[in-house]
Order: sequence, then C-alpha cells, then structure tokens
Amino acid sequence: MRRGPSARVSAILTAAGESTRMGSPKPLLRWHGVTLVEYQTRCLLEGGVSEVVVVLGHRAEDVIPFVKGPNVRYVVNSRYREGKTTSIKTGLAAVSLDADAIALLAVDQPRTADVVSRVVTSYIENDTAITSPDTKDTAGIRSYSQRVSGRNSKASPKRTRAFAKCFKTTWMRSQKSLSTTQ
Repeated sequence: MRRGPSARVSAILTAAGESTRMGSPKPLLRWHGVTLVEYQTRCLLEGGVSEVVVVLGHRAEDVIPFVKGPNVRYVVNSRYREGKTTSIKTGLAAVSLDADAIALLAVDQPRTADVVSRVVTSYIENDTAITSPDTKDTAGIRSYSQRVSGRNSKASPKRTRAFAKCFKTTWMRSQKSLSTTQ
C-alpha cells in the first residue's frame, strides 16, 4: 500500500436508495446549480480522489445521464432494497485494483472539495486505518484511531483495526471474485 503523494484514493458514492421520504431520487436533487450526484462527483475529484464509483439502484436509468466526468463511472446494485451494505459491497467490487484507500460517501451528505481534500490529505499524512470529517475538531479532520484512543473513546484501537481489516478483507475478496469472473 502506497502512502504519500502517490497514494491512490478511490471513492464509492452510494446513490441507490429509494428516497421514499423525499419523494424523488436524491441524486437528482438540485444543489449549487447542479444535481447532487454531479456536485458530489466533482467535489470528490477536485478534493483529490483518483476515481469515483457511483453505486446506483432505484431509478438508475434516470440518474445515469448525470454520472459523468473523468474517472467517474457507475455500477448498478440490483439488491439495493436489502440495505446500504449491499451498495457498499457493490462499490467495493468495482473499485480499481490499484486503489490504496477508499473514501465512502452517501450522495445525500454533500461535502465540499475542501473537506474531501482535508480527509485525503489526513489519510496520506497519517498512519491510520480510518479517517473521517469531525466538526468538533478545529482542523475538521481526525483519524479514527486517534479519536478512539482518548479517555472518552467508545471503541478500542483493537476494534478499529478489526473493522478496518474486515473492510479490507471484504474489498480484497470482491476484487478476487471479480478477477476470476472476467
């Protein structure tokens, strides 16, 4: 796994849900003059990710025309009704084999390119398993292993490593099964 400026961070943007409370597909909602899916893919790329894999499901055919840009592609999760985990697994199976890290973001939680850049930079500069935005931190970014090692932690560093290992194992298994089916 590469660290430093040569690290490749791929993004999985989940956008497969039915948006039942919203009444229309969330990826197609207008945000800063464009659809949410367009805004998110642009901010992810401008923020430093190498590729964006958009996971679609409900009404995928309506969203596909808005999934565009360099290093942006989509996959369709036919099992989206079974929950978000199926979308994450579908995204993991589609992420580039040379990805060093994965950014996971839901389409209905827009992040600016600046926030994405700070998360990517924090990951590259720190030796941590998980990095996430944290509005309680003045810098806006904390590594998960730093957050859980404090006095008020809810999870141990051992548990953090176990989660990261599970996530990586799932990703590696999906890559292995993908390569044997191609």
